[in-house]
Amino acid sequence: MNNPLPIAGPMSLGDLLDRAFRLYRARFSKFLLTAAIILVPYSLLSGLLSGRFITSYTDAIGVLIESPDAVNEGMIGETLGDFGSAFSAFMVLGILGLLFNGVVTLALIRQTVAALHEEEETVGGSLRRGLGRFLSYAWMSIVQYFAIILVTVVVLIPVILIFGVVIFAGAAVGSTAFDDSNGVVGGIALVLVLLCGYIFAVLVAIAPATFLSARWIGAVPALMAENLGAMEALSRSWALTKGRLWRTLGYVVLLYVITAIVVSLPAALIQQAFLLAAPFMGFGTMTALSTAITSIFSVVWTPFYACAVVLLYYDLRVRSEGYDLDLRIQQLEAQTAPRPITPNDSENTPYA
Repeated sequence: MNNPLPIAGPMSLGDLLDRAFRLYRARFSKFLLTAAIILVPYSLLSGLLSGRFITSYTDAIGVLIESPDAVNEGMIGETLGDFGSAFSAFMVLGILGLLFNGVVTLALIRQTVAALHEEEETVGGSLRRGLGRFLSYAWMSIVQYFAIILVTVVVLIPVILIFGVVIFAGAAVGSTAFDDSNGVVGGIALVLVLLCGYIFAVLVAIAPATFLSARWIGAVPALMAENLGAMEALSRSWALTKGRLWRTLGYVVLLYVITAIVVSLPAALIQQAFLLAAPFMGFGTMTALSTAITSIFSVVWTPFYACAVVLLYYDLRVRSEGYDLDLRIQQLEAQTAPRPITPNDSENTPYA
């Protein structure tokens, strides 16, 4: 294959990330345009709406603190009406956010699949394909969400019960077995038990989501590459990751870490910087700018995540099905297939 980024065989986790960076760099302008053309206007709209809401809220609080006597029923009704309108707008904006992010993700997945198969996919064409597969994607996301919630609750119930028993027993023992001189030691021990229990509960709470994310990481690429339905794509990913859980889990954790470094940390720093500047520029303006700017990190990050997930999906297919061999066979068949005879060839043939 002449593609500098072929699906040539199984790759290590480091190779997968390296290929993802290379692919992102090779198609950077198209990937970034696909994400920015929808997400940037949405981010600006979200920032403006957030800034307006915060401005109205702070103005209302300021009037209530500085001039409580000036507050009347009309002002309260107007403020509540503004809050109701803002809440409705946020609901609509949230639904649009799910639609836009879903379509962009599907479009980037499609472009990545096309790039790995030496095909060209336009920005508009990929967005149309993404929109066409959005209902299946939405249904699949709903199934994943409720499955994660259900498993998390089932796992946490015994943990919470055990934690409660430990707290009760520790409090009972501390109140009877320790005198005044040992009360401090008992209190410190109980605090340590509470802290350890809290950390353990948090780890248990995120474990189901991480596990299911690893088993279903190939679902969205399968949805686009193989044109599967929602449940078929989930089953497909589950089958591909069978026997490769720890490897896939490690890859998911790596992507989480990269997300924290590339997106979450810079966004948090920007938000803190704007928070310090809020007294000078106003909380509304600060919120609008902070929301809009931090969203840009997601615009830059989403294409890389799509590349990384698609590469893992094909790596799983290579390991499970010998997909690279199928590609080589198809290439050889295309190279050795007889060329169709054209009218010009017939004219040049001695026996024509």
